[in-house]
Amino acid sequence: MAAPVDVPSPYRGVSAPYRTILGIDLGTTSVKVSLVDMDSSTTVFSTSRETEATIGFPTDPRGDEQDVAKILTSLQNCVEKIPEELAPGVTRIGVSGQMHGVMLWRAREGWHYSPMSHRFETGKVSRLYTWQDGRCTPEFLQTIPTPRAHLPVATGNGCATLLWLARHMPEALEGFDRAGTVMDYLVAMLCGMELPVMSVQNAASWGYFDCGSRLWNKEILAETGFPCDLLPRVLDPGEIAGTLRQPWCCVPPRIDVGVALGDLQCSVLPSLVHMGDAVMNIGTSAQLAFQMTGGFLPPPADPSSPVQYYPYFGGRYLAVAAALTGGNALACFVKMIQSWLQDLGIPSIQEDLLYERLLASAQTSGDTPLTIVPTIFGERHIPDQRASASNVTIDSLSVGQVTRSLCKGVAANLHAMMPREFLTECGVQRIVGTGSALTRNGILQEELEKAYDIPLVYSKTTCGDAAYGVAFAMLLEMQKR
Repeated sequence: MAAPVDVPSPYRGVSAPYRTILGIDLGTTSVKVSLVDMDSSTTVFSTSRETEATIGFPTDPRGDEQDVAKILTSLQNCVEKIPEELAPGVTRIGVSGQMHGVMLWRAREGWHYSPMSHRFETGKVSRLYTWQDGRCTPEFLQTIPTPRAHLPVATGNGCATLLWLARHMPEALEGFDRAGTVMDYLVAMLCGMELPVMSVQNAASWGYFDCGSRLWNKEILAETGFPCDLLPRVLDPGEIAGTLRQPWCCVPPRIDVGVALGDLQCSVLPSLVHMGDAVMNIGTSAQLAFQMTGGFLPPPADPSSPVQYYPYFGGRYLAVAAALTGGNALACFVKMIQSWLQDLGIPSIQEDLLYERLLASAQTSGDTPLTIVPTIFGERHIPDQRASASNVTIDSLSVGQVTRSLCKGVAANLHAMMPREFLTECGVQRIVGTGSALTRNGILQEELEKAYDIPLVYSKTTCGDAAYGVAFAMLLEMQKR
């Protein structure tokens, strides 16, 4: 198989006959679809769209909720852009997306299909309570039972959110008898499924799922009054969930649809074909991950550990340092400067131009004693941590020095979560860097190279693209068979 490469979007012609896999990623802020040619494993079409689905006034001020109808509309608008020359060649559909979150719907009323437009519309559904939901405070988490699982429960996890809703907003559960991630809902919709299914990857991200026995902690949850009937049946990554029942937009019916997978696992899969590599993805947040050897069993849950072990493919696990601090810290800095300029009555500078000038200034600033801890959003393993600055001197406050210190802080935070020594002990010899916040930021690259002192290569291709990754995952499964 040829190595995966990027192809200019939105369309590169291929000669018939051709067969493709449609990869779908339902991200936190946008959706993306990619068509991957089964013979060359290259992307022949891709497009994305911002969903603008975040609800400005959630039911709880600490919550983070999204409008499922807007997500579905954005997705179908993308699918309808598939060129008519390519649509008949779609043979499989793979779905990935934002993990941990939860939504609810009612059987036989959760969606409606229009034979005229070949599109779906949402029916009786709840809001999507996303992975960023913060209503499960540390105080609340101390009141719920300890799971029988290797992953700790955190705010934004599906089961934790359902426990919070059952206790504080029981009316939010009324009238619903199905639950899953938004990706599980999409798969159930496409396949016309009465009962949803969920992959091991997404089940583990919900909490209260024992990956060893492949069972939900129903006995533990039932004692709290948790609605255990909502928990989906669990399948292995790569299994087929069902078949597309009707024509969907321009996609032909009667093709297999895979069980929905985690976006993290799919985004790193194309770059982790070989042992000894780790993938560092820095976008809004940051992740550093590598594949554990076969036979590895994760240790018991430790909420204070910055490294967690996520179910991967083929029964293996992925060692992951998932930082909440990434490009979002730099974005906050840029917005702060723009806000200051506005308050001072100075003409605003376009965001991209401001980024460019800040990085150019940092390039000539040299090293600085200024230390910035950029964890303005906290971290899962230390949720109470906040951002700070120290070693502030009168000659360390130039815009270039502050920018470099901020980039150095992002690198230092990730290194503190998964240090170089840990990587080398586990056999990692190279890091593949990806994500727009990393590949476009030479200062951040410099600081990461200093921190890790391991060969770093940077990829702007399909690495980090979950829509490509889920199609690639389905292709690998088909080859095994």
